[in-house]
Amino acid sequence: MRYLAKITQDYWAIHNKAQEAARQVAQNMDRQLLRNADERLRFITDMKLRIHNVNQDHPRCKSLEIQSYGPHIGPIKRDEDCFLVVPGVFHMTIYTIKDNDYDPNH
Repeated sequence: MRYLAKITQDYWAIHNKAQEAARQVAQNMDRQLLRNADERLRFITDMKLRIHNVNQDHPRCKSLEIQSYGPHIGPIKRDEDCFLVVPGVFHMTIYTIKDNDYDPNH
């Protein structure tokens, strides 16, 4: 099973360096194809670490909180889409691509 990480919504940061930096992090990680569930987990962990680093780099700004969740309450299942959200900054969806739907030529 493969996954595609894509920004589904982002907001303009006005005079907030932490939000601007977090938005740039999301844009740099946008549209990545992830080969398996382990790679998806590493991607989520890496995104959380990068947002934590943004908070450390901009201590005078309001701290940003990143949330990750699936479509249902409970842990993220490997065959479900999941979401990464920094409220007021961006929403990213990690779509599940079933192997029989994946065509590397398109």
